[in-house]
Amino acid sequence: YDLYDMPFGKERKSLQGEIPEEFSMSAVDMSMIDHIPDMIENGVDSLKIEGRMKSIHYVSTVTNCYKAAVDAYLES
Repeated sequence: YDLYDMPFGKERKSLQGEIPEEFSMSAVDMSMIDHIPDMIENGVDSLKIEGRMKSIHYVSTVTNCYKAAVDAYLES
């Protein structure tokens, strides 16, 4: 996959490498974060993050985002 800037009427420009990786989470990694409350309510105790092909910075960012979501839900 790649990330593009697509201004109307102009050629698309790849943004790959211009945006710091830690701020460019994949759609798959972001898709389940909204379901944290459902997972906790249904007894899920742990999450598996696929990170073999990702950088340590990317895995750290995803882990921190999910931890923040879990903590926010548990505090509310």
